[in-house]
Amino acid sequence: MQRQKTEHNYIVILKDSLKSKIGCLEDLIKLNNRIEKLALGEKWDYELFDELISEKGKLISRLDKLDDGFTGVYNRVKDVLNNEKDIYAEDIRELKDSIRIITELTLKLEKSELKNKEVFDNRLGSMSKEIKVARTSNKVAANYYQNMAKLNVIEPQFMDKKK
Repeated sequence: MQRQKTEHNYIVILKDSLKSKIGCLEDLIKLNNRIEKLALGEKWDYELFDELISEKGKLISRLDKLDDGFTGVYNRVKDVLNNEKDIYAEDIRELKDSIRIITELTLKLEKSELKNKEVFDNRLGSMSKEIKVARTSNKVAANYYQNMAKLNVIEPQFMDKKK
């Protein structure tokens, strides 16, 4: 009886871990949508981008921890789940449902990542053009000011002192 209670506790931990992973994936998808809106916007906000990327890093780190924790717990109960499928049928169904949702969310996240990559590639291309135009404009302006400065300078001249 004690063994069954311990196994049940592990299964509850597995379910909670998968629910947490679902929440984390949903948060990542929402975050990717915010990043996409930023990239598509007219004005680039470096601070917001940095904040969003930092938040994304934290979520990815959390996902890694959830995966590690799930794997560790699952390794403790996988034999029980495989050998006593009839006893844990409902729990196994719930775990499978959660894994199916996670798979769907992962695919959605991957699509979002690919879309963001494309948006950023386009954004970087336009930013590169803007930088090139700005550099050219700065160079032209510098040459202009340099030339204008020369106009105000009177070159030394010979004076004929003969009368």
